[in-house]
Amino acid sequence: MSKTSLFAEILVIGYMGCVWLTMLMIAILGPPTAEAFLEARSALRDAQFLITFGLTAFAYFLGILIDQIADAVIGIWDRRIRIAIERGVSPSMLEMQAFLFTKAPEAVDRYEYIQKRLRISRAAVLNVGAILVLVPFVGLANTHMFAIIFVGTVIWGSTVFSYYLLLRT
Repeated sequence: MSKTSLFAEILVIGYMGCVWLTMLMIAILGPPTAEAFLEARSALRDAQFLITFGLTAFAYFLGILIDQIADAVIGIWDRRIRIAIERGVSPSMLEMQAFLFTKAPEAVDRYEYIQKRLRISRAAVLNVGAILVLVPFVGLANTHMFAIIFVGTVIWGSTVFSYYLLLRT
């Protein structure tokens, strides 16, 4: 797996985490006032490069944390699925990876592609779930709260299903 690809995956995970972290801050501190928003807008315009660089660095750090948390939390489900699929007759994951890398090098690219998708969807299960939980606390579009929660639930269910299918792959 290339380092650039891994960096991009971690950034995507981190930026997803920045969404729910921002929602959490709004839920705790309240939404910004129009005056504060206009003042911040002019300051942000002057420091675009610095803010972009800082946000990217923070998103990378947050992405690493979320990836590790998702691996630990969802890893429990992961192990249950693997046990149910393998039923004790398959070799361990380490043995299968060793076999793949030594005996079928043409399949390594496909394996790495699936691993990338697994990492993103595993983190999406956690990130989208956190966003969905925070929606009522942020007070986004109170008149359309049911629709937002319904669509969010469908998206979260899709990420869970996608992760499950990828894991079976």
